[in-house]
Amino acid sequence: MTVNNQFNSSQSWRHLLQQNRAIAVIRTDNIDQGVNMAKAVAAGGMKLIEITWNSYQPSQIIQQLRKDLPECIIGTGTILTLEDLEKAIAADIQFCFTPHVNQTLIKNSH
Repeated sequence: MTVNNQFNSSQSWRHLLQQNRAIAVIRTDNIDQGVNMAKAVAAGGMKLIEITWNSYQPSQIIQQLRKDLPECIIGTGTILTLEDLEKAIAADIQFCFTPHVNQTLIKNSH
């Protein structure tokens, strides 16, 4: 699901996936390590970066990456609850994934 949608109709999520073909998924127990891993994959050309919500301090990592990597699309995954989703949205995610279908999450994903 896309969140805080800033893509215009020509840059839909599907179009982004067709262009980029892969999402870097980062799970870490250290903020600096997460930021450095994301910067490394961005330097390698990847533009879609997911910080898993079960990482250590994911909102801090996401906020830092949104500042440091404006050319990338930064999101999260492993969203399990509405509280997780609200915190992730507050961290300024651009997309999120959940491992299950949850109508409450879908309805609240702006």
